[in-house]
Formats: sequence, C-alpha cells, structure tokens
Amino acid sequence: MNPVLFVVRFLGNITMVKKSVNSEDVIGAFIDSSPIPQFIINPDHRIIFWNRALEKYTGIKSSEVLGTDKHRKVLYHAQKPLMADLLVDGDLEGIKKWHQGCKKSSYVDNVFVAEEFFPQVGENGVWLYFTAAKIKDEEGNVIGVLETLENISQRKNMELSLKNAKKEWEVTFDALPDLISLIDVDHNIMKVNRTMAQALNMKPEELVGKKCYSLVHDTDEPSSYCPHEKLLQDCQQHCNEAFVDNFHGYYEITVSPIMDGDQLRGSVHVAHDVTQRRKMELALKESEEKFREVFNNANDMVTLNIMHQEGPGKFMEVNQAAWTHWATLGKSF
Repeated sequence: MNPVLFVVRFLGNITMVKKSVNSEDVIGAFIDSSPIPQFIINPDHRIIFWNRALEKYTGIKSSEVLGTDKHRKVLYHAQKPLMADLLVDGDLEGIKKWHQGCKKSSYVDNVFVAEEFFPQVGENGVWLYFTAAKIKDEEGNVIGVLETLENISQRKNMELSLKNAKKEWEVTFDALPDLISLIDVDHNIMKVNRTMAQALNMKPEELVGKKCYSLVHDTDEPSSYCPHEKLLQDCQQHCNEAFVDNFHGYYEITVSPIMDGDQLRGSVHVAHDVTQRRKMELALKESEEKFREVFNNANDMVTLNIMHQEGPGKFMEVNQAAWTHWATLGKSF
C-alpha cells in the first residue's frame, strides 16, 4: 500500500520513503484536500501542515499558524496540551490525564482516539472526534504527529436528545400510579414501573425475566381470566377486572399489544386499582337493599312521588302497605 495513502486514510505509523516527488508535498496535498480537519506538528510542537477543512472550522488561515505552536490556543484557548503534543513527546500518562475517555484505536497500533467538546471552535462550540498518530522516518524516529478532528456535533446532539427523551419517559413511566409492566410473548416481564415493583416489595430490576403469573398470582400457569393470554391469540386489546390476592384489592387490568411490524413482541400490561370503587359500589348496593327492605316492610303507607310546583305528581314507588290499601279501595297506581 502506498505509504502516503496510509497516513491519510488509516492514520497509522508510517515510514517516510524518499521518492522523485517530494514526500512532504504529496502528504500536504492529500491533507489539504481532505474534508476532515487535520494538522501535523513536528517534534518541536510547531505546525507544519494545517489543512483547508481546519481553516474553515477554526476561521484561522494556515498562513497564520504555520511554524508556530498556536494550535493549542486556537482549539482550547487554554494551556491544555492537545493529544498531538502529548503523543509527539511520548507522554502516554499525560494523554490519560488530559483526555479522559481517550483510548487506543482498535484498528491501528499507536493511534489514540477520543471525543470532546471544543467550546471555542465555531460560533457555539462543536463536538469533535479526534485521532492522533505518530509519523516516523525510515529509522523509526518520530518526526511528527498527525491529528484529525471530525465534527460529530449532530450525532452528539441527537444522542443527547435521545438520552433526555429516554429520561423523561423513564420519569413519567415511574410516576404513573397504575401498576405497569411490559410482558413478552412467553409471559416474561421485560420492564416494570416503580409502582409495580413497590406493590411486590421488590426492585424493578429484580422482576425482569420473571414469569408474570408466578410473581403476581403465585401460580405455575396463567390464570383463567388472564387478558395477556387472550391477547397472544388475537393480538387485540383486552380488559378484565379481578381481585388480585398479592395486591390485596380489585384491579381493572388492560393489556395492549406491542407490535414490531407484523410481529407481536408482547403487551403493555396496566393494572388500575379499583378497590375503592368496588367498595363504594358494594356499599351502595347494600344501602339500596336495606332501604328496599325497610321500604317494603313498613306498616305505614310509603310512596315516592315526582314533585311539581302544584304538589305531588305521579308515583315513582309505593310500598306493599300502600299497594294493599289502595287495592282494597279498588284503585290502581
């Protein structure tokens, strides 16, 4: 492989070979035509190449920096050594100290890669992915370091947006008062919210991978009224209401399919506590039954009438005593 192309494309260690064409001119031409910002410093930390892409990113012309060590101030505006400076000195500990998260390339030996936010580059700063690679002569001596800078702001901003969206979703998911779980087609729990975990006195991560019916119903198979089981048959939403022993109350259970195209992946399982509503319904029913018993067994005549401005109107209800009395008089209601 042509050694000049090896520098530009793979950023690995190379050996400078003398040719009829000046090697520095060839390297300079390749670097200058690259769309990726790049510069080279010599062992004295002086800039010997500063390509056009880097001019565009920094707003600094190569003529202003060639032969100087201004690359540090241009990029950081602080006394912080760039990876190229540390690498040209062989200061590997310094690379770890100043560029946390930096790691060796998995493709080429002695090449370091990292990403970092450069607040002074551009109008609002940019995220840059950068690499640094040694350039060696025929004897293996380091004669410079090539550093590349790639703008990854769009990717980083997208990652940040996704991270924020995920965080907001997680906060909302855990804030919901209903017991919510995501269940796969084999009844395994994929995820639960905090309310669900608290109801079972467990941590959310402890529930993942467990069978839902085993945890909730203490059974070896789904219950007869399991709406998730029905959903697995027709991929439709189902709703049911039942008393759940482990939750000590009545719950309205709704399951909705999770689809990946035409493939069913599981369901969103929502259990809404309706215990208080059921208690109120039962209390109302009992109250109505007691009223009906008193109403019908009263010795006195009792009637319920629709009231008008002129006075009582049509009868709504009459008890047995009233019915019997009016019947003996030959009258009907």
